[in-house]
Amino acid sequence: MPAPKSLFLLFVCSLLLVPSLNAQKRYKPDKWLGIHNMNFRNSSNAKEEPRVFASGRRATLEENSFHKALSFGIHYRLVQSSGFYQHFDFIAFDYEEKDKVGTITLEDGEEIVEPIYGSNNKVHQFIAGYQVGKLFPIVENLTADVGLRGNGRFNKRVITPHNSSAFPVDSTAIGLGLNLELGVNYKIGDHFVIGYHFIPAALDFFWHEEITHRPDLPLRQRLFRAFFFDARLAENVLSFGNISLSYVFERKVQKKLRKKKRRKRG
Repeated sequence: MPAPKSLFLLFVCSLLLVPSLNAQKRYKPDKWLGIHNMNFRNSSNAKEEPRVFASGRRATLEENSFHKALSFGIHYRLVQSSGFYQHFDFIAFDYEEKDKVGTITLEDGEEIVEPIYGSNNKVHQFIAGYQVGKLFPIVENLTADVGLRGNGRFNKRVITPHNSSAFPVDSTAIGLGLNLELGVNYKIGDHFVIGYHFIPAALDFFWHEEITHRPDLPLRQRLFRAFFFDARLAENVLSFGNISLSYVFERKVQKKLRKKKRRKRG
């Protein structure tokens, strides 16, 4: 791992862990309900390049591409008075689609029907997880957040080529992950918390299956299956998807609501 990244992680860990040595704070037992893993993208691009065939005939290469992405997650957290918490990621959903296609138009305006290259790539991913951790006070309303999270995930990828020289490919991955999570939370008023969290280290164990839809080959040559182990360090540290927003329910308020409901039933 490069030295600058190691120094960055050492600095962040020190920032988050040192306050616990000299500051003890009692928290109100809270319930947090919020959203995270937020991301949206919709971009497109088009360009043209002149081309000359070996025969001397001139043409224009037109390339069109787009990139769409949408992701969101819902979480629930129980915070104890000691600062320890249990965190439930009910679901985190990711959808991404990338498309690129290149076509040739001859100088007389005639377009070659089949694209010369390009494909459509779609990815769907679902993640659910459970995390235990602790909040550490830094200053008023600002806390550091250290947690250990386990998760399960399902990933589906479909690649569809735009010309006949390639074949469609489907892949599926199902697995479990374990990661360390660091972050900070800032409380706004009595009921809102905005947070920023990232994963400095993660381990993933998953089953991967990939099939190429090529009818001229037997299934054993088109199908690939394998079990993978993957270790990741400090990926996507600076990402908008690391921001979370939570609404805080105080447990005392919840008790009052229950009492009112009981009175109405009575």
